[in-house]
Amino acid sequence: HAAQDTKFLYSCRLAAAMAWCFIRQGDAIGLLAHGNRVVKYVPPSAQANQFWRVVDTLEDLKPHGPTRLGDALLKVAELSGRRSHVIILSDCLDFDGRLTGLARQLANRSHDVTIVHVLDRAEIEFPFGEVTRFEELESDQFLLVDPRAMRTEYLRQVESWRAQLKAELREGNVNYLPVMTDDHVDHVMFEWL
Repeated sequence: HAAQDTKFLYSCRLAAAMAWCFIRQGDAIGLLAHGNRVVKYVPPSAQANQFWRVVDTLEDLKPHGPTRLGDALLKVAELSGRRSHVIILSDCLDFDGRLTGLARQLANRSHDVTIVHVLDRAEIEFPFGEVTRFEELESDQFLLVDPRAMRTEYLRQVESWRAQLKAELREGNVNYLPVMTDDHVDHVMFEWL
């Protein structure tokens, strides 16, 4: 675990750890990596070398551009015929009513669905005190702000958004696991299992 893991790198590490747990139990594992389209797909398999196929795919991934999570969930619904454990690792920044509805539909089709909500601690604690340039990584837009003037409202809105997301998902029988990029993967795995 690196102290400065990006959300992307952290998600890859956590996905590999989860894949290892499933394959050790004899379960089939697969991977659908999605940005604004399907980037990589590894069909589910329980073969011994499947873990390495997934890890090799994760190592080859490069984050770029916007994510269209709704399209990813539609693709998962299309590909997952029989009962599966569907795990979505995301910062959930584009989660809205449509996306929670799609996740809930997967759960209603007898899939065990878990949303792993990956955030950087700075997004939750907003520790900035000086005028700061905030960059939108998926579009390269930026905003120069005095964080002291907006900290209280920002924290209120972020907490409200997280609470609403958690409630909507749990109401639809979708598991919700919030993680921070500085959480040790082994601790997250222990909590998840």
